[in-house]
Amino acid sequence: DYVESYNGHTGRALFGVFLKEPQLHIGNITFSRIDWERAFAIVGITLGRKELTGRGLAKEAMVGIGENAFEHLRLHRLQAHVAEKNLRAVRVFEECGFKVEGNLRDGEFMGGKFQEVYIFHHV
Repeated sequence: DYVESYNGHTGRALFGVFLKEPQLHIGNITFSRIDWERAFAIVGITLGRKELTGRGLAKEAMVGIGENAFEHLRLHRLQAHVAEKNLRAVRVFEECGFKVEGNLRDGEFMGGKFQEVYIFHHV
């Protein structure tokens, strides 16, 4: 149902992240919003295989999707919203050339409390 919810939409996209060997689905990258007129997208990544943590796979996937977004989709800007406590995601986006542009105080409710959310951008 989740995958199907993206079919037929021009304002969002879902990309599977797979290991090459063995061919294994390990997560997804989403463009939760694509604004074609303003040439930007809001990007997020989720990898769900804990045993693969720390191998640089999220960075590799984000670099690939970024290249595709800028070169083939002709987007000018990617944006990401990341909870401050999600240190792995913060590190991945920073390593991929994203910069913190601002923050949303109490922008997300996680773990029973509100957390600050960083707004990253990449152009």
